[in-house]
Amino acid sequence: MPSPSHRSGAMNLARRAWRLTRPLLSRAWAWSRAHPKISIPLLAAFLIIGAVTNYQAEQAKKKREAHRRNAAASQPATSAPARPAPLSTTSTVTVSSAAPRTSVPASARATTNRPRLVYPGRRENDIVAVNGAARISGFTMTLGRLHVVDDAGYGAKGLCSSVRLLNRDTATQDYNDLDFSIQTPDGNVKGALLIYTQSIDSGQLVHNGTAAGRVCFRVDGQPGTHIVSWAPDLYSTDPRAVWLFRL
Repeated sequence: MPSPSHRSGAMNLARRAWRLTRPLLSRAWAWSRAHPKISIPLLAAFLIIGAVTNYQAEQAKKKREAHRRNAAASQPATSAPARPAPLSTTSTVTVSSAAPRTSVPASARATTNRPRLVYPGRRENDIVAVNGAARISGFTMTLGRLHVVDDAGYGAKGLCSSVRLLNRDTATQDYNDLDFSIQTPDGNVKGALLIYTQSIDSGQLVHNGTAAGRVCFRVDGQPGTHIVSWAPDLYSTDPRAVWLFRL
């Protein structure tokens, strides 16, 4: 019986495949009504191209994850520091009159430097952006403010943010605007809109390669905290980058 992580990974793949083919089907259906004679071959071509593109992207992500695991396994294990020799009973110990310095445990320092935010749908491995930037899976993803703009997608209004992506990894990595989603104040999670102007779109970045554009979501008109997430890795249990916007 497949494990829960494998089942969640398969469900995530199915969702990504549906998000990829749904806008293609919508556009193909509208076009086929205007051109019925050649609609069927083009519709089949759209589906084949979408399926092949999605398969290639997932295979590239699997290779990238395997590369990371092999690199981590090949690193030599750090040896434990040598224990100091015990003090001799004849040693002279000098006691300072100054007040002793109290040390802060590493766990407490980490908690102090990275406060844990509480928000609906929070995951233990979420990476919350700092000053708009999040470092995840060898990428640095930076988002601007989330605001309503016109002419996003099919000429309608959209809730959009500027996007800048940097690949810090030594390996070439794939990216896709379909890896974005937004959680509205009422708890609904929606995918990104398919837009045709200034979109971050999808592609590959070599080491130190950059991409810029924007990502847009459907306008919901709700006041409150909107949570934008970006999950560039294969499985739904992998870490995701999170941005909190108060609208």
